[in-house]
Amino acid sequence: MDEKPQEPCSEAELSGLRNEILGALNLFHGHVKYTITLLTTVLAAIVALPAFTIRHPIFGLEYSLIVSGLASVCLVPLSEWSRKICRRYYLIYASNYIYCARRVCDCPSRPEHPWIADLFLQQGLDSERIQTEDAAYDFMDAKHSKDPNSWRYYRKIINSFKYLGALGAVFFFSVGVAMLTNKAEQVGADQPATALEAKAEIREKAKPESEDRSQ
Repeated sequence: MDEKPQEPCSEAELSGLRNEILGALNLFHGHVKYTITLLTTVLAAIVALPAFTIRHPIFGLEYSLIVSGLASVCLVPLSEWSRKICRRYYLIYASNYIYCARRVCDCPSRPEHPWIADLFLQQGLDSERIQTEDAAYDFMDAKHSKDPNSWRYYRKIINSFKYLGALGAVFFFSVGVAMLTNKAEQVGADQPATALEAKAEIREKAKPESEDRSQ
């Protein structure tokens, strides 16, 4: 077995480890920011299309509702795809976090630093758990984590767009199809009346001609 290093962690090494963790976290936050901006823009466009059609009736409102329903359906796989990509970026952060915890545990004396206390106390880590191969995945899926940067928090945010997309698809489709059905029924009801009016008009035109002939 390899012996653990006997020298304590230097400030330079701890600083380098912190910088790696913060760099990975900033990379993750940047990607999440762009992902949420994209999903919010798509969601806003879905809601704005029917409202724009009401003010500027380029085509029927029922058609704009159906188009919004289709876009809402596309929001579901887009949110799931974005969640998987963000999870990969978070795994980079978690791997750096676990490596730092392992390095600190290898030191004979743990340095006195608030960040070190947060590393173990807040996350509930111990020297045995961080040595496993799945330590980074356990760190990501830990339900007891109180870290505001936990993956569970961001996963809920991204999944909310998936649920909104599913609800929007049901709502827009149901309202749009109902409006199309009512419109088709109205057209069908108007057709017999129009036919009767046309026949009556033909009869009225035929009456003067028959009267002239009789005279």
